[in-house]
Amino acid sequence: MFYLNTGIKEICCGCRACETICPQKCITMTEDEEGFYYPLKQDDLCTDCGLCESVCPSIHKEKIDYKESGNLPKAFMAINKNEAIVHKSASGGVFSAVVNAYCKDNFVIFGAQFDDQLRVIHSHVHSLDEIDKYRKSKYVQSDINDLDIPVWWSRSSGVA
Repeated sequence: MFYLNTGIKEICCGCRACETICPQKCITMTEDEEGFYYPLKQDDLCTDCGLCESVCPSIHKEKIDYKESGNLPKAFMAINKNEAIVHKSASGGVFSAVVNAYCKDNFVIFGAQFDDQLRVIHSHVHSLDEIDKYRKSKYVQSDINDLDIPVWWSRSSGVA
């Protein structure tokens, strides 16, 4: 089932993928009475291209639901060796370890951070010195907004 066809809130995770991929920009996120955001489609602007449905994780659960696919993941536990980073982090400092291991040359780091109004937004940086703002867990609905994805990254990853 697809939220934009049904309006059933329980099947929408608010990821904004449908809004982001829509070439007609006919999908916008609207806040409900509880403060959660859900997509709203302007049918008069929609060309029925199907891109919104193609990226919806609620429709394509087999890609993310390990129980349905039968491919149960292994569980791993890790902690950063640097105690100072562990104390700055909420989940053992693994984010910093991964970034330091893989971001050597020509990289972009995407992450979630709090803005000046304590909303969780997404952004990107090009320097390891800037990753502190991505530390700590944020257990709220985030806003990818119009994340400025570098053109070379979106083309190489298949994102239009």
